[in-house]
Amino acid sequence: MNTTKSIQTYSSLLEDSFTRPFGLPRYSSEALEATDEYQKWINYQSSCMLLLYGETRAAQTSLCWLSPAATGLAASLKRRASTSPADHKIAVAEAYCETIDLPSKAIRDSPISETSIIISFILQLLKADPSTLSTREAFSRLQTRLKPFTASARDISSDDDTLGPGRSAVYDDADFTRACDLLARECLHPFEEVYLIIDRADRVADPGRFVKYLLSRFIDDPDEGDSGAQGRATKLKILCIAAREGEAFGRIDRVRNEFDGSALLSLQVDQYRT
Repeated sequence: MNTTKSIQTYSSLLEDSFTRPFGLPRYSSEALEATDEYQKWINYQSSCMLLLYGETRAAQTSLCWLSPAATGLAASLKRRASTSPADHKIAVAEAYCETIDLPSKAIRDSPISETSIIISFILQLLKADPSTLSTREAFSRLQTRLKPFTASARDISSDDDTLGPGRSAVYDDADFTRACDLLARECLHPFEEVYLIIDRADRVADPGRFVKYLLSRFIDDPDEGDSGAQGRATKLKILCIAAREGEAFGRIDRVRNEFDGSALLSLQVDQYRT
């Protein structure tokens, strides 16, 4: 399935899920962009994360009313990236962790692998700048570093590496650390700005650890290796969207309380009947 068509299908599902039967509102990218928190995030002069979370009141769906903001913002940022000058390259990578309406048991039994999300980002950024692999040496080095993930990576990259990544992939903690290191050292430096959109972070197998590691590794104290050969650091902006429900979000909320500040902005918007 084509990526663009897949996202369109997901967007249509989101619209249908909140149109019937109650007509509850969906949160749009335009509404997000109008907030002070978004403006601080988009204009922040170094890397930072925005956590958008809230309660979905529509009981008829497992989807999140905030998710349309993810698809809309990703499309808007991609349009900006397509017109950015050659000396200011921008890249956008997306991960949508829950794109079908599932019963609660199926959700509990099928969490998303955080490692698969990172590998998805790696694949998308390589597509955004193929020159990363322009030399035999660079290709060989990256091929070697990707080899441990090859078998499971097929699950998320054959046709569409943005939707529901890696539900069947099996990785351990060391794989996650290695994948983040690969993303930081090999895939960010060609760009001045990189936007990572993570829709439904609460569907990750260990959402608290996932968000905390992203903050620690890429935002709060990135190491010098992230700046790449050009000696300048890529400005990394991460948007995480999470449904405010259950223990999964509780883990994220504990991280929010720990990191909340200039490098982590948070915005709570709950859905209400109209």
